[in-house]
Amino acid sequence: MCVRDKCLSLLAVAVALLASGCGIGTCTQIGCHDGLMVILSPQKLEHPWPEGTWTIEIETETDLKTCSVVLPSGEQECSHPVISAFPGFHWSRAVEISGVELDSHPSRVDVTVFHEGKVLGEDSFELEYTRFQPNGRFCEPTCYSAQALVEF
Repeated sequence: MCVRDKCLSLLAVAVALLASGCGIGTCTQIGCHDGLMVILSPQKLEHPWPEGTWTIEIETETDLKTCSVVLPSGEQECSHPVISAFPGFHWSRAVEISGVELDSHPSRVDVTVFHEGKVLGEDSFELEYTRFQPNGRFCEPTCYSAQALVEF
């Protein structure tokens, strides 16, 4: 095989690899959450999510963030734009609060869960964040996330 044929063969292989998605230029558009996710788990309650006002307080190194959700309407009021609650709906009724997200990276949090003003659960967490690139090593976004599980 002459040098020209070898060069053409190598070029053909390179084009095939790039076309098949093996190059760094192929990225999907999958997103990811960058920050803290507080997961709520009412394992100790007789009726896991009774109707009424649920309030979650998350105290970080710098401030106190609160988010209240009314069940079954799903109405919510949160103290900061970087916090949001996720009520779970069934037939247009909010029946649970699956979690609360913070779009920040505190290293430590104290979480308190209230129902109608009564403390039902509280816990403290030292957090470590995991780097995650859902679209591959060379693609955006790059997210750093952590989870804290509050059982009550």
